Amino acid sequence: MASTTDIATVRNNIAELEDVAPFTTAYISLLIDADGVSGATVAMWRVKVAHLSSAVDVTEAGASHKFSDRYKNALEQLKYWEGILAEEALQKGPRISHAVRT
Repeated sequence: MASTTDIATVRNNIAELEDVAPFTTAYISLLIDADGVSGATVAMWRVKVAHLSSAVDVTEAGASHKFSDRYKNALEQLKYWEGILAEEALQKGPRISHAVRT
C-alpha cells in the first residue's frame, strides 16, 4: 500500500489536494502501487488532459475566458511528467531477456 507521503506527493504533482473522484486517495494509492509515484502522476495527468480536452474559449458581455489554455497547460504537464518517467526507466537500465530455442 502506498504511503501517505507518496499520495501527498502525487496530489501535489497534479494540483488536486481534495479527495474527490476521480482523484481519490484509494485510486491514487492503487496507481502508486502499480507504477510508482511518477507513473501515478502521469496517469492522473492523462485523466486531467482527457477531461479538459473539450474546453473551449468563451467571450460574452465584454469578458473573455480562455478555458482552452487549461487544456494546453495540462498537456504540457503531462509531457513533462512523461519525460521524468522515461528518465527513471532509463536509470533502471536495460531489460534483457534470453532467447530460447525450441
